[in-house]
Amino acid sequence: PLSYGPSVLGVAICKDLDFIQLGRGYSRAGIGALLVPAWDFTTDGWLHGRMALLRGVEGGYAVIRAASEGLLTISDARGVVVAESRSSLEPAALLTGTVRLANSNTLRGFN
Repeated sequence: PLSYGPSVLGVAICKDLDFIQLGRGYSRAGIGALLVPAWDFTTDGWLHGRMALLRGVEGGYAVIRAASEGLLTISDARGVVVAESRSSLEPAALLTGTVRLANSNTLRGFN
């Protein structure tokens, strides 16, 4: 985990978020947001983007995901997609949005 002001951030890459244990570990560490660079290969962008979003809901943190050939997504700890853009349609993509960086209460008995 990394400190960002009063918040703690985590970093995971791409397919790491297909596995629940990494997300649970970050939840136990109390992160406010998870930063995720990824590469989607166009056709699986939505699926992997939503798997990352689910890790955030399970762990109670925001997910900020930047994917080549897929979806750039900002989602809050409740799974609300704050902003989303495709990176597969243009040579470059930019996404901006505002999300709360705070660890939320969730069902932690599974952690």
